[in-house]
Amino acid sequence: MTYKCNTIFLSSDVFSLSVHPTKPLYAAGLLGGRLEVYTWGDGSSASEGPKEVIVDHGEKYSMQWGTRRYRQSCRAVAFSADGEYIFSAGVNSLLKLADANTGQVVSKAYVPSLKDLTAEYPSVIAPLSSAHLLVGTDSGRIHLYDVRENSLTRPARTWKKVHDDYISSITPLPSAGGGLARQFVSTGASTLAYIDFRKPGKAVIRSEDQEDEQLCSAYVSGLPARAGRGGEKILVGNSSGVVALWNRDEWEDHQDRINFSKSSGESVDAITALPDTFLHRNSEFGKFVAAGSADGRVRIAKLGSNRIVETLRHSLTTQETKGAISSAGLSIDNEGVGGGVTELGIDCEGNLVSAGGCTIKVWYWDENAPDAQRRGKKGRRSPNETDTDTDLQDDGSSDNEQQSPKKKRRKKRKGGTGKAKSAGPQKLANFHGLD
Repeated sequence: MTYKCNTIFLSSDVFSLSVHPTKPLYAAGLLGGRLEVYTWGDGSSASEGPKEVIVDHGEKYSMQWGTRRYRQSCRAVAFSADGEYIFSAGVNSLLKLADANTGQVVSKAYVPSLKDLTAEYPSVIAPLSSAHLLVGTDSGRIHLYDVRENSLTRPARTWKKVHDDYISSITPLPSAGGGLARQFVSTGASTLAYIDFRKPGKAVIRSEDQEDEQLCSAYVSGLPARAGRGGEKILVGNSSGVVALWNRDEWEDHQDRINFSKSSGESVDAITALPDTFLHRNSEFGKFVAAGSADGRVRIAKLGSNRIVETLRHSLTTQETKGAISSAGLSIDNEGVGGGVTELGIDCEGNLVSAGGCTIKVWYWDENAPDAQRRGKKGRRSPNETDTDTDLQDDGSSDNEQQSPKKKRRKKRKGGTGKAKSAGPQKLANFHGLD
């Protein structure tokens, strides 16, 4: 095992996670209504190996600030594009803007507005740019807020009935010139929608019925262009354990699929593209994506071959989780123990962060491990060298051999159950044998 993780145990389920774009800050919205921001220390003890941290009682990680932001669950959290502010939303339909360093509330507003007699419950928050914020709701609407004045008022624009159910994810699409993003995709129910925020009203394009619940999405660029198509794709995780690949500007239907956890019958609830610094032991060049599933695993696939190359175990056993929390004098019910992976992120150091249930894990490369030292002597493969079936073998195949009866998946973000949060430094490199 050459890739290890630091773990933080929390007193309640994580409902939402956001990682600061430039600083080692990790924001978590909790089921109990708290909003907490964590950071790591000066790195002096980074070489001591993985640590288990109970909330803010560890040496390596500390809580920068925390507050009971809502009486019920904190459903969505997101740092602003420049990292100066943090947005949050609760089941009371209240959207808040706060200083990211102190947690002091700067502005707040009801969704969609105080004058509107029908309150909407926010399900997802996504900064479109430093000037605009997108808020998806349980009613299938998406609201656009102008935040250039660091204040929240009425939505600048609203798209109604984008989906037939709650908005499960929103992913901005970078503009060609690298300027202000003006397009985004959303998922909800069994469809994907493409929207240009310069065109208010209905969604510009809505996909065909995918006959499967669409739960999460991520944007990937830099892939080889083929048959006149660009190298940009949208990856969408669904309830059957499959990730669908959509070519940008081809929104009617997906073009390819990757089987992440279909054999176990568990949904893909979180997905993220890995940075270009990611290197796998047998597939050192290419684009990689990580997907978190309800079975507690994070699986990594190489795009192009669309094969699983690594499997990481996020969830602890019920006994391990209860023991750690009990030793800290905290209480927790069974529902928060051993949950699936509901959030993924990449921190400012390039580390993969997974979260779900009452745990957050930040994965780091152990340079002192024998495997890491041996691989350092092998050198890198040519970018033109192709992968073999052996190279791309799923290290987590044992998970599929012990199939359990299919569980009823809890809907993501609806009602009030868990999500994730993060912490930790070091650089993302090679994942190996973590299951």
